[in-house]
Amino acid sequence: MLSAVMASDINCDPALSKLFTTLKESENLSNDQEIDFLKALLESKELNALVNVHTKVAKVGRNDRLAPVLSTSAQVLYEVLEQLSQRCHLSDDCKEAFHLLQDAHVQHLLFAHDAIAQKDFYPHLPEAPFEMDEEPIKIVQLVKSNEPLTGAQSAEPIVGATIKTDEETGKIIIARIMHGGAANRSGLIHVGDEVIEVNSINVEGKTPGDVLTILQNSEGTITFKLVPADAKGAQRESKVRVRAHFDYNPDVDPYIPCKEAGLAFQRGDVLHIVAQDDAYWWQARREHERSARAGLIPSRALQERRIIHERTQRDGNDLDSKQNDDFDREQIATYEEVAKLYPRPGIFRPVVLIGAPGVGRNELRRRLIARDPEIEEM
Repeated sequence: MLSAVMASDINCDPALSKLFTTLKESENLSNDQEIDFLKALLESKELNALVNVHTKVAKVGRNDRLAPVLSTSAQVLYEVLEQLSQRCHLSDDCKEAFHLLQDAHVQHLLFAHDAIAQKDFYPHLPEAPFEMDEEPIKIVQLVKSNEPLTGAQSAEPIVGATIKTDEETGKIIIARIMHGGAANRSGLIHVGDEVIEVNSINVEGKTPGDVLTILQNSEGTITFKLVPADAKGAQRESKVRVRAHFDYNPDVDPYIPCKEAGLAFQRGDVLHIVAQDDAYWWQARREHERSARAGLIPSRALQERRIIHERTQRDGNDLDSKQNDDFDREQIATYEEVAKLYPRPGIFRPVVLIGAPGVGRNELRRRLIARDPEIEEM
């Protein structure tokens, strides 16, 4: 019976047929029952469908005809929704498209497309416990990005995390996980984890700069051996949006922990604050860059302190510090919390033009109507 079952008799993917032949010739299959079970498994429609999908996905990038046009279709979706939301009252087609694109199935289809286009489907090695000096150890593998690396304390451009030397133990630990980076997406690296090895190189006694040199010289997959932190919590993105009331450039900020991890912005930009767990440095991304990795910006408290310090230096040190501090905090504009409003179809918001006679209210109204004539009929 064993010799009667041939690989050619199995109606499945060629790779599965080859696997069956290899296993059949091994000594591990000792009876007909095991052969029948293996044959049924390899012929199952579910397994062959998965292998077929894997084969097609693996060809992405090697076949130009299968190459995606873009990898940010989800971002385009949000931009289209924003445009449609302003025109739902003008056309039933716009209204129907607006509701269709908000469907969860459509949005998750685009998210899956972007994940494949960005090749975010490679498996990550799950954490595996080992014994070493009675401390739990985990092994984590991340795929190195192609972005340049600079800076003395940041692995952020490579793996989406920053490292530092623990002041008490002198060991290398994970200082910060950047939202949207490889470390954050893996879910396996946490703030406080101790780095023992990088690509089988022991980092004991080395500086953050030494570790970054190892990372910079590495190609492809990077393997970390870590001692887990005592307390680990999953990072959750905040839903806070703010409008900045000042310009910020991390390249000229002497106090930012890592300039390469900073996010530059200008007055008036709307920022999505994704993490506020650090009292002085928030993580944020620009509102219209949803697929981008988050960057560091000064928190409201830190920016208020800076402005108060600058005013104190400018006005002299003979002020009443407590009274001045309370007064200034009421007057300082750093971030203004905002929320996005999607107008409901058929409900309109009035626009009121206010100004002294002769400042051009009628001219402004005329230009607005000329730019969008449909509004005149409302």
